[in-house]
Amino acid sequence: MRRASPALLVAALVSISAAAQEKLSPYIGQAPPERAPQVFRLQTHDGYFASDRIAISADGKELYYTEVTNTWSDYNIRYYTYSDRQWNGPFDLFSGFLGPALSVDGKTMFFEKYNDSRTCWQSNRIATGWSTPTLCTDVPNPKDKHYLQDTASGRIYASSRGALDGIGQMDISTCEKSPGEGVTHSLGRPLNSPGNEGDFYVARDEAFIVFGSPHRGGVGGGDLFISFRESDGSWSAPKNLGPTVNTPGFEFGPYVTYDKRYLFYSRSADFTRVDIYWIRFDSLLETLRGS
Repeated sequence: MRRASPALLVAALVSISAAAQEKLSPYIGQAPPERAPQVFRLQTHDGYFASDRIAISADGKELYYTEVTNTWSDYNIRYYTYSDRQWNGPFDLFSGFLGPALSVDGKTMFFEKYNDSRTCWQSNRIATGWSTPTLCTDVPNPKDKHYLQDTASGRIYASSRGALDGIGQMDISTCEKSPGEGVTHSLGRPLNSPGNEGDFYVARDEAFIVFGSPHRGGVGGGDLFISFRESDGSWSAPKNLGPTVNTPGFEFGPYVTYDKRYLFYSRSADFTRVDIYWIRFDSLLETLRGS
C-alpha cells in the first residue's frame, strides 16, 4: 500500500481546517445558545449600548444593529461583515437612524428615526456599499410605518397608528405598494388588541409574527408573543413566549434568522440599559405551534 506523502497530509489538514473555520463563522463567531437566552455581544462606542432589532443577510455574512445612548437621544446603525474567513468591524453606517431590516432580496435596508412619527427610511445597496438614506418609496406614504418589512410574497407589513379598521394604539398591518395613494390595513383581532402591538418580526414566508406588547398581560412590563397564520389567511390568537424569554422587565425588537433557528431580541429593566439576547428558537417555535 502506498502511503501519502507528508506534504499531501499537511495540505489535506490545512484544507480541512479551512473548511471547518468557514463552517464555524456565523454570528460573529459567538457560540450559539440552546434553551437559555444569552447576551449577544455587540461592540458600541463609549456611552452607547446595543438595542432594538438586528438584521442579518441571507448568506449570514453581514450583521447590522443599532447603538443608542441611555437617554435615547442619539443612535446609530453599525455593522459587521464576514470575508477572508474572518469577521470584520464593527463599522459605522448611518448616524441618526435605528432599527435596520433587510428586504427579502437583500437590496434594500429599511430603518427609522426615534420620535419621527414612525417614518420609514430606506437605503439601496450600491457598488460601494449603501446609498444615502431617503424616505421609503415602496409605500406611497412613508409616515406611520413602524418596523416596515417585506415578505417573499411581496406583501409589506408595518405597525401603524392610523391603519384602516385599526383597533388599538398601534396595529400590525399590511401596506399596499406604490404607485397609487395606498392604504394601510390593520390585520385586526385577535393579532391586534386595544393596546400597542408595535415592534414585530414577520417570517419571510408569513408563517408567523413575533411581536412585543406591554398591554396583553404576561410576565413583565412588555412581553414577546407569537401569532401563526392560518390556512384561510387569518392570524391565530397570540401566545406568550413564556418566562424563558420574557422577564419582569421589557422584551422588544424581535428578529428571527432565515432558517428560523434563532430568535434575537432586546431586553431591558427600565430602558436606561438594554442588551440584545438570542435563544435557540426552532424547537420553541414548533412547541408553540402545536400547543
